[in-house]
Amino acid sequence: MVHDDEQTETTDLYDAVEEDVIDMNEMNEILGKRGYNATFKTASYDWVARHPEIKAILTVRDKPEDYVESWLVAAPFVKLLERAPYRWMKTIQVLMPDF
Repeated sequence: MVHDDEQTETTDLYDAVEEDVIDMNEMNEILGKRGYNATFKTASYDWVARHPEIKAILTVRDKPEDYVESWLVAAPFVKLLERAPYRWMKTIQVLMPDF
């Protein structure tokens, strides 16, 4: 599964999608060839709706407060990546739109 920590290993694909070199179909095909059988945050609702063969799992928190609590843990990390020297790193530049 491509999760947050694996995104750094697939930045070439995120960059190719951002630059319109490949589309989401090609990205997911390449991810499959690399051994990933599931993704996290890489498929939009529209993309999944156009692919009935794809299984999508929608998770919901028990309480909105639980989501807020988890976001408050993650948000400082994103702010850190916006600062020097991280913001100059190609990997961060490619992944930042997803964060």
